[in-house]
Formats: sequence, structure tokens, C-alpha cells
Amino acid sequence: MVIALFTVVALAWATWLFASVYSSKQRLLVFTSSCLLAVVSSYALYVQLGATKELQKLSRLHESLKADDLRALLEKTSNKEISIEELFSEVRLRNLEDDTSENWMTFGRLLLQSEQQELAEQAFGRAVNFGDIMQQNKSKLEVAQTYIERKNYKEALSYIELVLLKNPKHEGALLLRGMAAMRLDDYQMAIDSWNYLVSLREPSSDSANLIQQQIDLAKKKQAEAALNYISIEIDNFANVPLHSFTKAFALIRPAAGGAPIAVKALDINELTPVITMTPSNLMLKDTDFWQVIDLYMEIRLSKSGFAKSETGDLYGRTSTFNGLKAAQTYKLAIDQSVN
Repeated sequence: MVIALFTVVALAWATWLFASVYSSKQRLLVFTSSCLLAVVSSYALYVQLGATKELQKLSRLHESLKADDLRALLEKTSNKEISIEELFSEVRLRNLEDDTSENWMTFGRLLLQSEQQELAEQAFGRAVNFGDIMQQNKSKLEVAQTYIERKNYKEALSYIELVLLKNPKHEGALLLRGMAAMRLDDYQMAIDSWNYLVSLREPSSDSANLIQQQIDLAKKKQAEAALNYISIEIDNFANVPLHSFTKAFALIRPAAGGAPIAVKALDINELTPVITMTPSNLMLKDTDFWQVIDLYMEIRLSKSGFAKSETGDLYGRTSTFNGLKAAQTYKLAIDQSVN
């Protein structure tokens, strides 16, 4: 812009110097046109010089990093020696020479190890777009397997479903879907996936027997899950002024006092006359839901929405029990106020 300013000054002087050559209207038109030309030219020059600087900077960075492998690059990123953008620029430059699915897959795995989930997704997204449909499906299942090994089962399932979308009978995808579904406690999905695989095998073969064992295990867990809950029923639900509150908290508390054993928080519009609680609601995941003794159930309605009870909250409690019974319903009335 400094160049543009000097150019405008020079044009103004030139317009004055040659004032006798042009009429006043011509001088104004020439001056305005020249100013616009100067500004546009200066901006184009600025952009070109800026782009050149960026390329030179990228070249210097590439030269300084060329001896580092991917692990070293990730370590430098973690130590803030280079930025995430510089990391990806360097990887792209390297892959210009050998741009392959394997390279991007390796990079994605390293990013996962460095807890860079979003960047790993970008790398995996590039990896699964190489080759024909068979190669792409193979890459997607490799990504799914990587996520399963890291216990990211939902992410694994998303890649598996992409394969099954194009080939619903893909055996490798069905096998992995069953594994991911079991970890997500979706036993019916696991059973459905593995049942088809068994149908493709010789009856009583080792392969069929191994898959059938997994199906039997899924059915057993499904049956256990069907009873793995307790319910709390609110007797006076129709008479509770729900409109005055924002949150509801269902709690299982030790009779001796202290922190709750299990908690389930609900927006007030999600509250129903019967609330179900399962081991997933435990405060401490290693606690045995069914072995806790001397406890009671409580439901509290909160005006502020905070977990800590406050003046004006309404609540109800059951009597004390020696332990929980699977699939049992416990009743209470919300008829007490926090003072």
C-alpha cells in the first residue's frame, strides 16, 4: 500500500504538470483511472510477494524437518515447536512423492496415539479414498480395527457401516460390527451380524462353532440386560407442579449418608411417572449395583438445575432397603420440600 500511496502522489504531480494539456473533466478522468490502476497493481504485487514469502517459508520449514520421521514431527507438534497446520503441510509435501493409503493410515494411527482425534479423522479420510471399491472397503475396515483396538467403538462402527452400505454381505464388516456392537452393549446387532456369518459356513465346522459361541454369549448378556435395572415409580406424579422446576434427579443413596451410589439426571420435560436406573448410572463404575446394602431411593426436583439440593426443591424418598432386586419397582411420593 505504500507503493500505491507514492504512485498516487506522483500521479497528482503529473496531472498538475500537464494541466494545460487536458480539460478539467479529462484531468479528473485520467487522474481517477490512474489511481484505480495504481491501487489494483499494488495489491496484485503485494499478493504475489506475500505468496512468494509463504512458499519460501514453507520451503525452509520442509528443509529443516526433512530428517524427522512422523513420530518426531508429532513430538515437535506436542512441544509447540511446529503448529498443527505446519505438520499437515509437511505431511502433504512428503506424500506428493509417495501419496498412498498406507502413508495416510500410518499418519492417522500416530495422530490417534497422540490423542489428536479430529486430525486422525482427516488422515483416515484421505486413506480410505485410494483405489477401487474393494481397496476402499479394506482401508475402512483397517480404520475400524484401529478404533476397536483403542476402544473407540462408535467411531469403528461408523466406518463398518460405510462398508455394509455398499456391500451388506461383507463378511469382514459383519464380523467387526458384531465385535463393536458387543462392546456397545447392542447385543441384538451383534446377534444379527453373526447369525448371517454362521449361515455361510459348514454346519459344525470350527469356524461356525466359534461364531456360534459368540452368538450364545451375546444372547446370554441380552437376557441379563433385560433384567439389569430397577424402577422408581412416582405415586403422585399427576399432582406434582413440574412447571416450577428445570431438572429432576433420581438417586440411590446409602442409608448411612455420604455420596450417592447412583444418579440419573433428567430435564423436567423428560420426567415420566416411572424412572429406570441401571448399573450405567453408578457413580463409581467398579461398584456392584446388586451388592450394595442399606440404601434408599430418592427423586428430587430442582429449580436451578444444580445437583446440590437448594431451598424450594421438592423431593420424595422410599424406605430403607437391604439391597436392590433386579427388575423390581420401588414407589415413592414427591411430597417434601427442602428448607
